[in-house]
Amino acid sequence: ARRALRLQRWLALLDDVHGLLFSGRHATPRELFYTHAGLFERQQQSNDLLKGLCRALEVPRHYLRLVGTAKGLVRGHVRLLEPCLAKGGNSCEGDGGTATGCWVDGLDPLEPGGHSISPICAHLVRVEAMAQLVLVVEKETVFHRLLSEGILEQHRPCIVVTGRGFPDVPTRYFLRRVHQDLGAPRILALTDFDASGLAIGATYAFGTEGAWMQDDLALPNTVPLVCPGGAMGAAARFGLLATDTVPLTARDMAVAKGLLKRFSRLRAGGAICPAAALAWEKATKLLLEGGVKYELDALDRLSEFVDFGVRTQGGWTAHPILDRSVGSPGTTNTTRQIWDKNVP
Repeated sequence: ARRALRLQRWLALLDDVHGLLFSGRHATPRELFYTHAGLFERQQQSNDLLKGLCRALEVPRHYLRLVGTAKGLVRGHVRLLEPCLAKGGNSCEGDGGTATGCWVDGLDPLEPGGHSISPICAHLVRVEAMAQLVLVVEKETVFHRLLSEGILEQHRPCIVVTGRGFPDVPTRYFLRRVHQDLGAPRILALTDFDASGLAIGATYAFGTEGAWMQDDLALPNTVPLVCPGGAMGAAARFGLLATDTVPLTARDMAVAKGLLKRFSRLRAGGAICPAAALAWEKATKLLLEGGVKYELDALDRLSEFVDFGVRTQGGWTAHPILDRSVGSPGTTNTTRQIWDKNVP
């Protein structure tokens, strides 16, 4: 009976995926679960089968017309050529677009709170911008606060993006396309100074562990925007009150130690930029050494904090030792990032 039920589940999902491919329509994994709620007790069961299908076919899920629920917002000096959501997704002519999609202005006055990133951003056609700075913000509240404080004018041209919490796949596809089309711009991750915030930033930078079969969405040049000295430094420079800090919990410390192990493996593997992994590692150690955490909303002078991070590359001053010391005695062929306490 169990084998018969499993076969019935497989056939139902295969039929749904075939229908999506034939019609050109998109659907979320949750939609497929509700379509066959009588066959599955919980969504994790249908997700596991979909993961198995993607691995068997060796394709990311968006090739099967399966997309995640989009949460992301973008605002800034950028133009996007997005694919259409119409049947077939290949024609927007007569609607301000082209035969391949619709142009979107990142500074559209009708979208002052940001443009919603398309759930089919895996098929994003083109990104055009002069910006060489991308600010990835963890929280929507901080995103809107920065916009209201004129962050785009202070650092023009630039792009501000938020995934509104843990990064969804469409937002990560969007950022990967920005990274490719704009020639690897500087990317700063602005998150709460806690273990969960650093984990969210690291997901943007290095991807997720144990993910579905998918394209490489890592942005290894992403560095965390942190304040030197942790909570004490933020209090002295940017108006953080002592009452705004909270001691780390056992879970916080466990998550942070897990991040340290991951960053160490990444640096040892050599598959990504060692300097970026080192910056994330230093930020995590700073959190553990301080023993307290805080949220970005608590900073009275948030725009000044961001300005500081932009000027100092996320709070870490880069020293390209490799460029000046290759072959010199007592040096290593590695580009390191070292915090300079004299940076204003």
